[in-house]
Amino acid sequence: MTDYAPAGLLRRLAAAVYDVLVVAALFMLTAFVVLAFRGGKPVNPGNLLFQFSLVATAAIYYAAFWAHGGQTIGMRAWRIKVEQQTGEALSWQLGLIRFVVGALCMIPAGLGMLWLIVDPQHLTWYDRLTRTRVVVLPKTGQQPPVAR
Repeated sequence: MTDYAPAGLLRRLAAAVYDVLVVAALFMLTAFVVLAFRGGKPVNPGNLLFQFSLVATAAIYYAAFWAHGGQTIGMRAWRIKVEQQTGEALSWQLGLIRFVVGALCMIPAGLGMLWLIVDPQHLTWYDRLTRTRVVVLPKTGQQPPVAR
């Protein structure tokens, strides 16, 4: 298990902003592919298959990066990493579960994430439910920040 300090709300939100931009670009790419397969015909509003493809795109983005290195592009920029509470990497399955649970925990006005402000270990609801945590990585050549 690593002794890295838990990532706070602002660092997590900053990483999320970066990731939203990446996911938006992936949504545009997905829409382009769908339009190409449809011969340029637009998708009807409310098309459940198209909506599912967008959710699947986001889920694959997060699960893939979490399973391979524990960091999305935004997390790399802000030097944070998701790992199991034991310090082990997430599996694809756990990454997908964390994505779904995280999305559900954000529904009640973001309380699932805001919980980390009052949590003694700075864990969100979805961190607790999936037994994961997000930690701050040290700068290159520095000692790791130690959890308090």
